[in-house]
Amino acid sequence: MWKKIVFVFLASVLSGCTGTTDINGSIAHHPGAKKGSENTYFIDFNGHEIVKLAPGARFSAGRKDATRGVANKNGETGVFVVKGDLKDKDYQVIPTYRDYIYGASYALKDDKGEPSPFTKYTIISQCDQKDRYTSVSDARGNTVLFTTEKPCDILIEFPDAL
Repeated sequence: MWKKIVFVFLASVLSGCTGTTDINGSIAHHPGAKKGSENTYFIDFNGHEIVKLAPGARFSAGRKDATRGVANKNGETGVFVVKGDLKDKDYQVIPTYRDYIYGASYALKDDKGEPSPFTKYTIISQCDQKDRYTSVSDARGNTVLFTTEKPCDILIEFPDAL
């Protein structure tokens, strides 16, 4: 009996087995999320491989550490299982404007390089000037991920700037 326990323990250690963390992301409090409706999202786990996707999620552009999907009406992504011990600061859940493969988001900062929270912005596709999205940045100064169907330049404007 003792030999079996030691063998199982050693086999686990030698196989390079690592721990995992269950993550249930939320975009419910992001100013860019629409309350009471389904919102698309992008999550970047910054190098931590996703072991199990949440229902309805898919890997983003062939990456094993980033995912896209649709949050439920409460703004939750569902549970992901990710390799390693993750804390909230180790990954970012970003609401997206549509669910296309091309896109960009911004981290707004003031003149001192500090985050610019709750700043009104408008993102405009340069492929179609009517394709625009207006919102306010979140508490960390982040905008939504503005996505387009094909590669396009995008422009960000600040309607309240003096």
